[in-house]
Amino acid sequence: MPSPLALLVFDAGVNQGEGAAAYMLQEALGVRQDGIVGLVTINAAIRANIKDAVVKYTAARMWRY
Repeated sequence: MPSPLALLVFDAGVNQGEGAAAYMLQEALGVRQDGIVGLVTINAAIRANIKDAVVKYTAARMWRY
């Protein structure tokens, strides 16, 4: 997973819980939200436009807080 996104996911996992971090990541990447960061999620993160993914993930965190 690209490091800017990985840092956000790690921080969310610590502060908002691992499940929430996974769901928000999947939402930001536009993949099925099942709360499990597996191959589909990782591959989507690798293929994603990193700037767009970071913005979407940050927005999801904001709304969750």
